[in-house]
Amino acid sequence: MARFNYKLQNILDIKNKMEEQKKISYSEASREYSIQEEKVFGLHEKRNQYENRFKSSVNVSMRATELKTFYSEIECIKDFCKKEEKKLKQSENKLEDARIKMNEAMIERKTYEKLKEKSFENFILEENKKESKSLDELISYKYSKPQQ
Repeated sequence: MARFNYKLQNILDIKNKMEEQKKISYSEASREYSIQEEKVFGLHEKRNQYENRFKSSVNVSMRATELKTFYSEIECIKDFCKKEEKKLKQSENKLEDARIKMNEAMIERKTYEKLKEKSFENFILEENKKESKSLDELISYKYSKPQQ
């Protein structure tokens, strides 16, 4: 039986490598998103702590300058939270783009794998036809020979 040789094997190998690269970039984007999400969560916690300290210090007599400082610190943290939330949204968009590209690479690879399977099935059918034909020729030769 002849050896099966897929004509598009090089392309399939490239598609596999591309898919692996897309998976790696997706995992990196996912990791970046998680880190950014933790930063935003930490900043919200810090802001809540500052606000609670501000509320408790309002009940105690404080100077106006101290209250103003507290308030400006809270506003600064809020601004920083907004900036970090924008970064979180950007990393979420990158994550979504990486997911889409990874899925596209998977679809392309699967398409070439299906083509390979179909090609192999056709190869098997052709080999079976060749084998059947050679057996038929052998049998017809054997029976067409004059009996002695």
